[in-house]
Amino acid sequence: MASIAKGAVTKVGTVDPVKDFKTIIAQNKGKEFEKVCDEMIKQINELLKQSFGKNIYGKVMDCIKALRQECCIFDHSNIFNGFLKDLKITLPTLLKGDFWQEIQKAGVTLIASSECSSSSVTKDAAIQFLQEQKQENDDQTAVAPEEDEDDLLDMM
Repeated sequence: MASIAKGAVTKVGTVDPVKDFKTIIAQNKGKEFEKVCDEMIKQINELLKQSFGKNIYGKVMDCIKALRQECCIFDHSNIFNGFLKDLKITLPTLLKGDFWQEIQKAGVTLIASSECSSSSVTKDAAIQFLQEQKQENDDQTAVAPEEDEDDLLDMM
């Protein structure tokens, strides 16, 4: 009965996406790697959309780190780098800009050519990628005008 319950993992789920992701890669011996990465990316995006505040940021960060690690191992830096660039753009539209700050704190950045031969990103460019967003966020918070009660009353 236990063997039936275990079975082969066929999809990256929401309960333990990192385990599912790594299990599928191991089962397939790296075949269909891009498809499995797409599943993981979809789960990351869904988890972020469904999160309330920071309640599952740790789980999402673990997924991102696992995706990065496997993309380095299988020499598919383009998958991770494309995902991270898209995520950087998408997070503000999801009102999850604070998650980008978590990525910065963790130092999770683009895969550099020094880590993976398929990457064309330099180590300096990868570091700059994280810092650019931080500066943009700092500029936005510094420029944002504060509304007071009079401004709110004027709007009515």
